[in-house]
Amino acid sequence: MNKAEAQALTGTSSKSIFWLLKELRGLGPKAVVITDGRKGFAALQNNMVYHTEAMPDVKIIDTTGAGDAFTSGLLFGIIKRYPFEDALRLGQVNASSVLQHLGAKNELLTEKEAKAMMKKYRIIITKTRV
Repeated sequence: MNKAEAQALTGTSSKSIFWLLKELRGLGPKAVVITDGRKGFAALQNNMVYHTEAMPDVKIIDTTGAGDAFTSGLLFGIIKRYPFEDALRLGQVNASSVLQHLGAKNELLTEKEAKAMMKKYRIIITKTRV
């Protein structure tokens, strides 16, 4: 979910994405991912927080569908048993592709295209144990 949705679900206006991750994890899911626009995303799984900034050099044309594209890439990676970090990267490159085009579904990536973008951008995800 995005940060505004996380704040609504937790009933807070907390600006701390890390606090939101912990609160949402307390509701029961094994993993929580919160996207935060140009600030990238943060995720919590197995007592590890993952974070990355938004991809550089992405010219945003339309934000419609970016969250759905992120989620579809992430879930594809999980279903295909990619390591969690790479599933997150798949989500990020898929969303970045959609952001650069008009419309919610334009330029969703194939697995081959997503892997090429992951390699090209070398997305660095920081991990912190909590």
